Amino acid sequence: MKTHPAMERPPDGGENPQPLELANFIFWKFLQMPAGGLYAKWDTENNQAVWFYSAERDYMFREPRRDTIIYEEHDRIRFRSLVFRFGSLCGDELCGYFEFQRSGADPRRYAVHSCFYPEIGMGLWVAITSRDEPDGAANRGQPIGAEINRTSVTAGSDR
Repeated sequence: MKTHPAMERPPDGGENPQPLELANFIFWKFLQMPAGGLYAKWDTENNQAVWFYSAERDYMFREPRRDTIIYEEHDRIRFRSLVFRFGSLCGDELCGYFEFQRSGADPRRYAVHSCFYPEIGMGLWVAITSRDEPDGAANRGQPIGAEINRTSVTAGSDR
């Protein structure tokens, strides 16, 4: 499992942030939230994606509710860059596990699932969920380890 150092608060990226600035901003905001998930999917009809936090972590089976909107993206190229950046947090693949160090606390573990190739019919999306909180109910039904179906049609459906 890949481990990342603790993150400092990033500077404000302004009106039109570069992909790295925006990725750091979005992920830092997510790290400040309680256990849950960071989600985004490109909506081709509306030509946008909404990065949002949800306390729900069963994204594989249904669309999670949007508890907090973090950022609305209208640049598909920048969105695709962020999907790749977040997907690669676990290593060379776009799905897997990683952990983030936290100042004065145990590291927090995450699962990331993403689809970088919309031409295969699954859309362009990413989901990052915390995996190690003891609440059990939020993770009920979630596949772990080798049980993950990396090509789940449900995960990328345009419902």
